[in-house]
Amino acid sequence: MSNSTLLIENNLDRLRDAISVGFEKAASGLSEMVGRKIEVISPSLRIIAIEEMPNLLGQADEAVVAAYVRISGDITGHIMLIVSLDTADELVEMLVGPRAQRASTLDAMEQSALGEVANITGSFFLSALSDATSLFMQPSPPALIMDMIGAALDVPLAELALSAHDALIIDTLFISDESRIKGIFLVLPDTGSTRLFVERLSGQDG
Repeated sequence: MSNSTLLIENNLDRLRDAISVGFEKAASGLSEMVGRKIEVISPSLRIIAIEEMPNLLGQADEAVVAAYVRISGDITGHIMLIVSLDTADELVEMLVGPRAQRASTLDAMEQSALGEVANITGSFFLSALSDATSLFMQPSPPALIMDMIGAALDVPLAELALSAHDALIIDTLFISDESRIKGIFLVLPDTGSTRLFVERLSGQDG
């Protein structure tokens, strides 16, 4: 049985619970940052093969904004928050208010706001997984990438090509007032980390 099959069949409910706790705490952090209520929810999660990742948003040449965080500690790998370029505009407006006009690039303040979303969401996400597994996970500061999704995924895929087979895809919604903004939270542990994580999530010691 593969790591991903074990994760789906035996641990999906525990994983979903941990994600919900992490996103609930992330929502509180984002709400405090912007001064109004923001919800972060995950309507679904799934496992996909790494080679399928460039087609996450439909086409490998889809323009995206990706906030990239490296995981270190007992678990190593990568997490990314990925939104389409249009969605990034909407998320920026949710965080900092209406913009005079939408542009093909984001200014420093807007990039900082999106980076902080990834920082807060990623930190609470890893903290919830750590609580569920008693494994130490430390996020790096986020790096923001604006490119086609295929190019944005080059760095983590190159590092994990020989050590991982599957990725955890967490469909994510940021909700405030009438706005519902879709993103993808991508978790890429290396193979050894996946095995350890699955064992701990299952309540095993080994």
